[in-house]
Amino acid sequence: MVVLLAFFYGCNGGEKTKTAVRGENPPLTPYWALGHLVWEDSVNTQEAAQKLVQGYLDRRIPVDGIIIDSPWEMSYNDFNWDKSRYPQPDSMIGFFMRNGVRMLLWMTGNINKESKDVPVQKAPTYDEVIREGFAVNNGAPYKWWKGTGVQLDFTNPAACEWWDQQLDKVFVEGVYGWKTDQ
Repeated sequence: MVVLLAFFYGCNGGEKTKTAVRGENPPLTPYWALGHLVWEDSVNTQEAAQKLVQGYLDRRIPVDGIIIDSPWEMSYNDFNWDKSRYPQPDSMIGFFMRNGVRMLLWMTGNINKESKDVPVQKAPTYDEVIREGFAVNNGAPYKWWKGTGVQLDFTNPAACEWWDQQLDKVFVEGVYGWKTDQ
C-alpha cells in the first residue's frame, strides 16, 4: 500500500519524504487505504466501475476505495480522461464521494510515442519530455507492455516538478492516489 500512496508526498524528495527516508516519522497511511479496495479491470468503463461499487453497496459490503485500471486516459500517463470510456468523470467521482469511496487511478512513469488500447498513440507531452531531458537513458525509447516510450527520470527534480503538475489534472477532481505499475 505504501507504493500507492507515495505520490501524495511528491516525487522530488519533499520534506515528508526526506523525513521518512531518515527513519524518523514516516507519513501515516490514511485509515481508508487499509480498508476494502475494489478493482475494476475487466470492462474499463464508467458504467462498469459504478456498477461494481453499487453491487457491493447493495449487499451492504463496505467499500473504502476503487482502483480504476488502464486504459482510462486518452494516452498513457497524460491524465486526460478517455470520454468514450468515462463520459462523465465528474459524475462518477461524485457518485463515489457520496458513497464514501475513494478513487485511485492506474499509472506508470512511461510517456509513450506509440501505444495500444488508447485513442491517442503518442502522448501529447512526449516531445516535451524528450526536449527537456526528463527521460532516463538519454530519452532512448523502449518497448513495454503498453507500447513504446520513455521512462520519466524521477531523480531529476525538474522532471518531478513537471510530473507533479501533470498529476494535478486529476487530483483537483477528487482522485485520492495511484495504483503505480511497472
